[in-house]
Amino acid sequence: MMGNAEEYAETRIKYKMCENDAIPFERFKHIAPGKCSVYRRIPKSFKSYNENLPNAVIIRDSFGDALMPYLQNSFHYSTFIWDGWNYSFNLEVIQKEKPDVVIYMILESIIPNIYTNGLSKDRK
Repeated sequence: MMGNAEEYAETRIKYKMCENDAIPFERFKHIAPGKCSVYRRIPKSFKSYNENLPNAVIIRDSFGDALMPYLQNSFHYSTFIWDGWNYSFNLEVIQKEKPDVVIYMILESIIPNIYTNGLSKDRK
């Protein structure tokens, strides 16, 4: 709802964006993961100039678009991966980025995909 505050006039949403002014920045080249080619989206990376902040990889779904402006300023380097609702572990990206934090933003009804399509395959 934070990303659509103007559409929810009857709701009071209190938030404050971090003032780090993160900019698009491609630290590493990543191929868009995911099996659903129609919805495949290119990973997006950002850099803020606050080196004291942690680095993050965020595995997101389509709802993550609305939160990206808020999260990108909360980290020194942040990489947002959308993998077509597979919620795979994305180990290659995590190993390359070496983040301090990995966040999975998950649509509740698709939580079973973490096990059936994601972590179980990458843990072998």
